Amino acid sequence: VKAERIYVEYNNYDEVKAYILTAMEKEEYKAHDSIYFDESSSITMFTKSAYSLLKCFALIRVPELTEENFEVINDKITEFMYGYYGTENITDKVSMISMFCIDRLTNPFTKLENGSIEQGFKNYRLPCGISFGGKTLYIARQEDGFAIMQYKKLRKELYRIMGLDPKRSKKSNSKPS
Repeated sequence: VKAERIYVEYNNYDEVKAYILTAMEKEEYKAHDSIYFDESSSITMFTKSAYSLLKCFALIRVPELTEENFEVINDKITEFMYGYYGTENITDKVSMISMFCIDRLTNPFTKLENGSIEQGFKNYRLPCGISFGGKTLYIARQEDGFAIMQYKKLRKELYRIMGLDPKRSKKSNSKPS
C-alpha cells in the first residue's frame, strides 16, 4: 500500500519541532522531556489522556531510519510508556502517531510507510514521516481490516495537528500546484 504523500514547506527538524510544539499546546497535549539516544537522534513525546484512552504523538528525529535505530526508538517509546503509567501492565487503549523526521529516504523508512498498517486491540498507530530532502510528508495507509475507523481517526487528527487540507492530499507522487 503506497504511502500518502504531501508536499510540505519544512526545511529542517527545528522548523517542524517549533510548529509541533505550538500545535500540541493548542490541542492540549502535554509535552514531555526529549529522550536523546545519540548525538543527532531524539524522541519528544506528547500525551493527552481521555477516559481510558491515551493519545500520544511521538516526534522522532533521526538523520536516517535504519533497522537498528528503529529498534532503539521502539524500546525508548516502550520505556516511556512504562514510566508514564508506572507499570508494565497498561490497561488503557493507546493511540499513537509517530512522526519520523529524516534527511533522506532509506529502505526501512520506505517499508514502514508503504506497508499496510495493522491495528491492535488496544493500541492504534499511524506512522508518518517528513523527508527534508524531498520536502514530503509520508503518511502510511490502511486500506481495510481490523480497526479501520481508528486509523481514520488518527489520520484526521494528524491532518488537524499539521494544519493540512484533506482535499490537498495527493495519493500519487505529484506535488500540489
